[in-house]
Amino acid sequence: MAKTNISPVGPLANTASVVSAPTTSSQPAANPKSQDEMLTKQEMAARFKVSVRTIENWLNDGFLPRIRITTRVIRFYWPEVVAHLLKNSSGPGPKVPPDGPKA
Repeated sequence: MAKTNISPVGPLANTASVVSAPTTSSQPAANPKSQDEMLTKQEMAARFKVSVRTIENWLNDGFLPRIRITTRVIRFYWPEVVAHLLKNSSGPGPKVPPDGPKA
């Protein structure tokens, strides 16, 4: 009796042949906790535990340093963001402008 190959049909048809090959790159795998990484607005929002809209507001207010790749694509370099926040932080309470509070 001859054997017949039965192949799956539908969405599972090619799953048996999908195997992840090891990378041959000398580049280490991306670490989500790496300090030297470019972040999207969504990733920044997750790090600060705020909404994406809050990140957009902070951008409009000049609160965050950014790298504009195209008119619609913005990335954040995490070490630069941290350095900027530490440099411009006034500690607890509202930040008072150098010329004093506005009346």
